[in-house]
Amino acid sequence: MNKDAVKEIQHYIKQRYSRIPVMWNKDLFRQWSYGKTVSYYILNLVKNENRLPAKIVIENFIRKLDDWSCENRYTSRMFSAAYDVAVDIMNMFL
Repeated sequence: MNKDAVKEIQHYIKQRYSRIPVMWNKDLFRQWSYGKTVSYYILNLVKNENRLPAKIVIENFIRKLDDWSCENRYTSRMFSAAYDVAVDIMNMFL
């Protein structure tokens, strides 16, 4: 398991998503919730992948998100928000 990467991602989630923002509208709430969801998803991907470094696991997931964001205009916003968070997490490992 990528223990150091797991700790970094857990810290990212705690810093970013431990408190619900006080003022927001519907769109900001959606972005926040998509970000939180994808952060935990990435955390689980990294925890469960033993053969590859976290950086590679996250890069592969980012590629998938990019593809998914172009498939359906009704879900593109969700996948685009998830993509942005995944890239943010990825940047921690560069």
